[in-house]
Amino acid sequence: MYIPTDAEILEEQFILNKFNNMKQTYFIKQYDIAKLIVNNKNISLNERKMKVYAIHRKMMKFFSIANAKFIKKYSKNLF
Repeated sequence: MYIPTDAEILEEQFILNKFNNMKQTYFIKQYDIAKLIVNNKNISLNERKMKVYAIHRKMMKFFSIANAKFIKKYSKNLF
């Protein structure tokens, strides 16, 4: 049974942390945009809902693609 070295474990943790930080940064940016839309009372409620749902769909699509690329790129190295 293969047991990874400490250096390999640290490298894997660094890669995962970098990936999670990238996703968190993207989420925060999109959340701030959605918050501005929700607080804009000059736009009708239905239009605000549609814009926020569009941001949500865009985020889910981004995370899906990012996860797939990450798994494809690092699946051989991780675990």
